[in-house]
Amino acid sequence: MILAPTVPPSRRVRALVVWLSLGIATAISVLALGPVPEGPGLPTSDKTQHMIAFAALVFPTALAMPRALLRVCALALAYGALIEVIQPQVGRQGEVMDWLADLAGVGLGALAGWLAGTLLRSWRT
Repeated sequence: MILAPTVPPSRRVRALVVWLSLGIATAISVLALGPVPEGPGLPTSDKTQHMIAFAALVFPTALAMPRALLRVCALALAYGALIEVIQPQVGRQGEVMDWLADLAGVGLGALAGWLAGTLLRSWRT
């Protein structure tokens, strides 16, 4: 695989990544801490939903700001753990398996974003 040099992102790109990530984190909070929806759920398992949500959370950073990726992954994992600790206080169940699904999602999102970013940067050079 060709590793392209990492060029620091522009201020605009950094702002976009931060705001997008904050929006995704807010959506995760609303869905994880709000009441459980009535009726039929999504056709995926709870663990798959956790993986998708946390992959989406770290993907923008992995894609555009790989130098910040380790910090963002650590923050995402701490955020996932905090959600699991808070959930029993709002009538939901906090589960270690949910946090492990968050961990898997962070890993998948980081890898996918890093690979996509590396490919995009190598095509530009």
